[in-house]
Amino acid sequence: MCQRKLNLVPEIEASFPGGAIELHRFILEDTSYFECQIDPKLGTRFFLSFVVDAEGETINVDVQKAQSPEMTKMEIELVRKMPSWIPAKQLGGNIASRLRLPIIICLE
Repeated sequence: MCQRKLNLVPEIEASFPGGAIELHRFILEDTSYFECQIDPKLGTRFFLSFVVDAEGETINVDVQKAQSPEMTKMEIELVRKMPSWIPAKQLGGNIASRLRLPIIICLE
């Protein structure tokens, strides 16, 4: 009997259009509304976990280590505002994949 092995790591990972530099720029431009929620001396660190589906849309957003319910809502909105990603690839086709994105915001 042949058993299929589930490959949890795609051959090609999902990517933000324009790469890491454009993702960084997008986050910097969109995080200005976080400033009212962040202690300038402490900053904030949180982790976004989400799925990029086979069409490149972000779904199933999860926020870890959020400072407050208001921050959680803002962080989810950040992901929802992202443009479509380039989906992960496996065996020549697009597949859904989960990404974990750490974000650190320092205001000083």
